[in-house]
Amino acid sequence: MAENLLSERLSIIGTVDADAYSTTGQKASDSWDMRKWRRVMVVAVSGTFATLAVAKGTLYAGATSTGAWTTLLGKTFTMTEVTGTASMQAVINLSAAEVASTGKRWVKLGVDLSGASTVDFAAVILGDNGRYAEPWTTIAFGDLSTVNQIIA
Repeated sequence: MAENLLSERLSIIGTVDADAYSTTGQKASDSWDMRKWRRVMVVAVSGTFATLAVAKGTLYAGATSTGAWTTLLGKTFTMTEVTGTASMQAVINLSAAEVASTGKRWVKLGVDLSGASTVDFAAVILGDNGRYAEPWTTIAFGDLSTVNQIIA
């Protein structure tokens, strides 16, 4: 087994669960506390898109995990399909310093889908370099409670 597994360095701290979403309303991820993470990476993945379908993802910051949310400037991706049925990926990187400069603490991903009746979409948010560690080694530290298995 590896001395330092990648699953020990990266935690799944949020998701937009995979689904064929209708294009009404915003789909939101779990919120996470940036005081616990130095860096975060959002990985968004689309499946089948109808022609001219759009997925626009934006990171939002808030003072609490359920309060008012404001847009984090420069932290938006747009996936647009112009030829029909393509798969795409987008990545947003975020540091704790970027969030701290806004005076906020909590972050979430919001995704607006448009231009088709449904869009296949999912996102995973990974936290790296956790600011706190357990006094023992575990490969599940920091992961969402819905993480079912981690195989070494």
